[in-house]
Amino acid sequence: MHEAAFDQAKAGRSFAGSSWEQLPDDPDLAIEAAAWYLHDLAEQLPAHPACSCTKDELLAMGYNAGASNMLAFARGVSPGSQSQTYLDTLRGNWATAGQVVKPYL
Repeated sequence: MHEAAFDQAKAGRSFAGSSWEQLPDDPDLAIEAAAWYLHDLAEQLPAHPACSCTKDELLAMGYNAGASNMLAFARGVSPGSQSQTYLDTLRGNWATAGQVVKPYL
């Protein structure tokens, strides 16, 4: 998680006093911060995106490329080559990832 994303996610939350440098040694903090960041990204998405991406795909791209890029994709802007490669990889690994985490749900 980028430091700027962590700083955005922690504002007003129970871990607001935590620092980005703690993430590698505190997996619970890392998971909580990432979950809140995704929550905050989800609140920014339009109700009906003008693209063929799913909400989960948009959130993944927002986590990877930032909120402004996620919103541009949601408005129908085509992803650049780097984001498209990320999206293709995400789609290619989605089913496998789901099977890996399924026992933990």
